[in-house]
Amino acid sequence: MMRQQPTSYRLAEAAPNLLLLDACVLIDHLSGHDPARQWLTRAQDQKGTATACSVITLAELLSGINSRSARQRDAVMSLVGLTRLLQVGGVVAAEAAEYVQRWHLSHGVGWRDALIAATAKSSGAKLVTRETGRFPMDDIEIVVPY
Repeated sequence: MMRQQPTSYRLAEAAPNLLLLDACVLIDHLSGHDPARQWLTRAQDQKGTATACSVITLAELLSGINSRSARQRDAVMSLVGLTRLLQVGGVVAAEAAEYVQRWHLSHGVGWRDALIAATAKSSGAKLVTRETGRFPMDDIEIVVPY
């Protein structure tokens, strides 16, 4: 069986409004939470808006499923395949390290959340999450979707 690979990005008209989806939003969607499904559908249908996912979020999603369930893996890959998959490079890694140094002791920010936030900052995306306490950074924009 051939496994579906996520696309690096979805080609579309230039999207001035890039929304980086946190794992909690995608998990809600995969769990059948209606507000998450409705919000994501509206976001993807909105002209001038594109949704994105970090490779870190993809790793989080895949590590949280039953490794023997092709159905769960396919659902994750299909959902992520509808978004632009954003990579982590040296600039993002360096910014994430600064976030951890600044926010770990006071807010418990770990490397995964720091990488997500740094990806949002470097791409100019708004970070879409319900879990705002995990992202105390003042140089990224947070969107609470529902």
